[in-house]
Amino acid sequence: MTPRPPSQLDLAKAVPILDVAGELGLEIVGNSAHCWRKANHAHGDRRPSLGFDVAKNRYKCFVCDQRSGSAVDLAMGVLAISLPDALKWFSRNFDIPKHVQGSRPDFDPRTVTLSTIILSGIWAGLTDSQRTILAVLWYCRDETKGTVTASYSRILRLAGLSNRKTFAATIRFFEESRLIEVQRRNRAASTYRFLEHEDFLRLQRECKNLVTPEDTSLSNKETKLVSPEVTSSVSFDLGTSGKLVTSSPCIKASVSSEVTRFEFSEREQQVLKLAARGFQLFPCRPQSKEPAVGNWRKLATADPRKLARWFTDFPDANWAIATGPVSGIFVVDLDGEQGERSWSELCRQNGGEVNTLTVRTPRGRHLYFTYPDGMVIHNSASKIAPGVDIRGEGGYVLCPPSIHPTGASYGWGGHEDGSVGRLSLNGADEKENLRCHVHGNHAEWWKRSDGDLVCERCHPNPAEVCVQ
Repeated sequence: MTPRPPSQLDLAKAVPILDVAGELGLEIVGNSAHCWRKANHAHGDRRPSLGFDVAKNRYKCFVCDQRSGSAVDLAMGVLAISLPDALKWFSRNFDIPKHVQGSRPDFDPRTVTLSTIILSGIWAGLTDSQRTILAVLWYCRDETKGTVTASYSRILRLAGLSNRKTFAATIRFFEESRLIEVQRRNRAASTYRFLEHEDFLRLQRECKNLVTPEDTSLSNKETKLVSPEVTSSVSFDLGTSGKLVTSSPCIKASVSSEVTRFEFSEREQQVLKLAARGFQLFPCRPQSKEPAVGNWRKLATADPRKLARWFTDFPDANWAIATGPVSGIFVVDLDGEQGERSWSELCRQNGGEVNTLTVRTPRGRHLYFTYPDGMVIHNSASKIAPGVDIRGEGGYVLCPPSIHPTGASYGWGGHEDGSVGRLSLNGADEKENLRCHVHGNHAEWWKRSDGDLVCERCHPNPAEVCVQ
């Protein structure tokens, strides 16, 4: 790993302290000098009290100073100037380049540093957890070797994180990106070495070419990494206009005005496509139906930025859709052959089966239907018919690419972009599963011309709403 080049301040501090004292006009006697703060000395500092430690290149007055100071501190004190003015003074009087540490460094495409990662735009594509872990590893590294040896718990503590799976997924991601190499010593600690691999260098260069000079300003709060016309290997939107953008055979950078990170896996793309339809999603534990987050009813989201964070925090999660008005759907769950027979009979009695978005489950099918306005559909199990369950308000269903506890996968029963059908809720048993949002369970229902049911208390005149 290339060490950090010295800054102007570093170079100024390295100027021999006696040379600085002489240039400042101090009266030097051997390795001592008369202090310029004579008012602090009872006899005007007739005997030199300002001593110079040539080996450490520092000074100290045994009357005025409690701590020693550097050559820069000496110039600031004698001339009564600020640090920037002192650095300018050193530049005028000594051979020091005019480069102040803290100004935006130039992008060097031949190296991998935290500056090049930021200026190339890759930093903006990381999640918050990935940024924090990368920063901790970078600042804990040995600058000469480019390595850091630490345990999971220590890095998590420094990063302010607690989820070990998040850390493991982040490290695995950095390894695949050719940013670091992990040398696992034992269970107590591992050694992480920063690389300058050609694949990552190529990614930096390609990402840098997508960033305009104005966009690299770290003070620009509306940084955009690519222009909207850049095309994508995946066609769905992640924000108002952002797309996924391929960048390298090793890594692909996904860049958006609203959410940015590296290319999403095939599993993650399926989740994002469902979110793009307005479905509110949340993670469940791997190969389980148990939610991985508490209060999932409030946390379920279609925001790709939040989903991207969950992709990192729960890399092997199952995914669920919150049903009801929040996602605009309710789901009919057909359980086994009994459910299929019951559903076929219900459809025969009510005008035939409706084509709709379908998920193939290990035990049957999930049929997605548009949630009707002005009604409340409750969750139920085999209430409307044996083997036919309903998931409505306050419920959820697992969706592709989830894995059932038995090990079987959820898949699409047709095209995943298929439309959600509208089910006519006019069966007697179905009415029992409905509740008017005004009159509750005591409502009676009229069948409207468009197939929906209307509470007779809300619309007392059946001639206006009823199918004759």
